Amino acid sequence: MKSSEFKESSKAIKLSYVIVGASAAGVSTAKELRKRDEVATITLISEENIIPYYRTRLSKSLSNPQRDRFFFLNPEEWYQKNNIKLLLNTKVTKINREEKYITTNEYSTLHYDKLILATGSDSYIPPIDNISLPGVFKLRDINDLDKIYKYIPQSKKVLVIGGGILGIENAFELLKLNLEVSIFENQSHILHRMVGHRGSEIIEAQLQAFGINTIIGEQIDTIIGTRSVEGIKLKNGKIIPFDMIIVSAGIKPNIELAKNSSLKTNRGIIVNNSLQTSDENIYAVGDVAEYNNIINGTWTKATKQGVIAASNICGDSKNYVDKSSSISLITKELFIFSIGVIDENAVNVTEIYSYEKPTSHCYVKLYFNESTLIGAILINKKAKMTTVLQNFEKTILDKELLINSIMRD
Repeated sequence: MKSSEFKESSKAIKLSYVIVGASAAGVSTAKELRKRDEVATITLISEENIIPYYRTRLSKSLSNPQRDRFFFLNPEEWYQKNNIKLLLNTKVTKINREEKYITTNEYSTLHYDKLILATGSDSYIPPIDNISLPGVFKLRDINDLDKIYKYIPQSKKVLVIGGGILGIENAFELLKLNLEVSIFENQSHILHRMVGHRGSEIIEAQLQAFGINTIIGEQIDTIIGTRSVEGIKLKNGKIIPFDMIIVSAGIKPNIELAKNSSLKTNRGIIVNNSLQTSDENIYAVGDVAEYNNIINGTWTKATKQGVIAASNICGDSKNYVDKSSSISLITKELFIFSIGVIDENAVNVTEIYSYEKPTSHCYVKLYFNESTLIGAILINKKAKMTTVLQNFEKTILDKELLINSIMRD
């Protein structure tokens, strides 16, 4: 059924769409559904007690707790204006797939014609002894942020466990609060898989230059403390004092609801290229959706998935194409961008070009398959990110011109 035909038929039948999860993917789905179906009942369910906000701004809120209009995805009146019923502080506890209704924590039920699971993810908490001590935090939602902010005044030395993009961003924000900050990374180098060996060295040197200590290639044996965290003990026996720890060690998709409903799951909820689960009336989008064994937990892709799922629900036939993954960190102190294939030994890499300017800590590495740009690393070269994206996975007619335009200052 085409989208136009769907709109006509839906006027006669008022459909009910229920979206579980109200972050990027959930709100994007609701917005696109309303755009395509003016009369349907759309219910957006959130476990949090605050209207949907930019989760990507949580880190920056560590040093600036004010929640202005730029913190929220939409003003509260937007949901009213678009006739989207927003249920806050509500947890979905059960899905009855046969009769097509959900049950909430208040034991109320809600019928659906199509159900969209946008349940997102939580922080992965590594199995370290005493990691539940007071003073150890994760940063995944606004409640976590409030707990951290209340604890900061009694802290002087903070450890961030995890040297990924979020870990680095958290460290820079904590540094603004005049705290002594360290990053712990159990791998041999920070972001090694995304920026390569030389890229890691440059990033590590930059962190040190800005006053962020790094503990790299070690293993934590236990978190020490009695009433609250007092430090960590490494596997080699070394004890390092800290009075606060923030865990940024990756994500864990929230698949429990889907799993308990006998939907097919792996690390995430398994979907096809329409973002449909093993139940034709249930879709999954965002951090929780797993397509071709890949979970892409980026804000941009979550938003895109919401649009595609809503389009397919409304009668279109749009395929989700999972292009090469990318990472980016944009702070005043440091810029990191990586996309595509960055493995020098990959069979499809035929040429590699690199450039480094030590005085400005700039680093560029480009990976080609013949005349096609298939991978790139940019460190402190923010101005060239758009050029890379515009030419990524495209056949380049004048490769030398492109290389020079990216590498020159």
